[in-house]
Amino acid sequence: MYSYSTTQPSNKGIRVHDIALLLERRLEGEYRCSAHGIGGIINADHIRHSGFFTAIVLHLIGAYTSEANRVLIDSFISNIKHYEGISMDDIDEKEIHRIMKNLKDLRIHLD
Repeated sequence: MYSYSTTQPSNKGIRVHDIALLLERRLEGEYRCSAHGIGGIINADHIRHSGFFTAIVLHLIGAYTSEANRVLIDSFISNIKHYEGISMDDIDEKEIHRIMKNLKDLRIHLD
């Protein structure tokens, strides 16, 4: 599991990039590759500027093989799919924190 804290530096850009780096590191570990692996889509800069939704889907896809997890994952993705291709800089910071908290809670409940 990964650590996610709502205590962040005061600058939104730094906080958003820190969350993108968190996702990058998690995906590097899951897929055993560098940030430039998988065509560079797990790179924090890409995640921040257009790949936030994609990174979350990649983070959950391994658990999707379990029938028990599919309903939970489908519901979660359905609730955030409107952020596909959207820069994290254009998403309200509270919303990003809400998504990350819900992602953490979801991962706890997956098989």
